[in-house]
Order: sequence, then structure tokens, then C-alpha cells
Amino acid sequence: MTHTLNLVDGSFGARIEGTVFRETKAHLDFSNYADDALTVALDEDDRGMILDLGHWADIAREREVDEADGGGIVFSSLSVDGADVRIARRHPKDSFQNLLAGRPILSTLGGEHRASIRPALGHVYLVRVEHLHKRAPTVFAKILVVAHRPGESIVLRWEPLPGA
Repeated sequence: MTHTLNLVDGSFGARIEGTVFRETKAHLDFSNYADDALTVALDEDDRGMILDLGHWADIAREREVDEADGGGIVFSSLSVDGADVRIARRHPKDSFQNLLAGRPILSTLGGEHRASIRPALGHVYLVRVEHLHKRAPTVFAKILVVAHRPGESIVLRWEPLPGA
């Protein structure tokens, strides 16, 4: 990613019409609003939050998640169930545990417009973008930083956050 991304459908967040650059509905930006940072809530009527849960290996160790996939199990098992963010549990299989560190993403957003954070390789982030006048649905997503060239580009694994 070197510019913007729509976190609902994965489309590029801008298009070129002739010689004019036009923004479309993008939720996430890299390095344009804040140098070498991920920024959410790009529209002036949006409010956003980006929450760093830490490195996938630390999450796996602390939460006792069997992880042998470069963060894949931690990432893919993240979900929202009511008022909790959940992650896989080691035993019994196919069960989940609450991830308290993720709860702030479900709280009421303050008056801040955009939110930015410097990305870290291997870190897992939760994102929330809410339209001020409720004209668009609230967007929740999870992001794993796979590669990062500071100030140049970033490679993300991302998907809408299930259950939100």
C-alpha cells in the first residue's frame, strides 16, 4: 500500500479522471496525512481509532495461542462478539477467549477526527471508522503489518472485523 485503501471492499482510495486526482471513500492512508504513519478516518465527517495490540508473537505467547504461521492464527481468529474482542484459545480447540486489550475499539469515540499511528512490523492493529452523521455504517477492521519500508510503502494483511 502506498496511498489509501477502502476497508470495506479493498478498493484503492482514489482514482484519476483525465488529469484530476479524485479521492473516493477511503478509510486508511499510509504516509500522506502523517509522515510514515497509518491514518484512519480520512473524510472530514469521519471519526476514527487505530489500536495497536502488539506483535503477533507476543499476543500468541501471552494468550497461549498455538501459532506457527507468522501471525496467521492470531490474526484470523480475532473477532468481535457483542462487547468483547475475542481470540483463539489453545485448549479446548475451537474455543475463544476475550482480549481485553481490544476493548477500547468498541468504546465511544471522542471528538478526534483522524487517528494516526506509526506502523511496526508484525504488529496487529484494530481499526474503527465512524461517520459523524451516521450516513455510512461504522467500519471495523483488523490489520497485520507484513512488510514496511519507512516512508515508502507498507504491506498489510487486513480484513473487515467479523461480528462488529
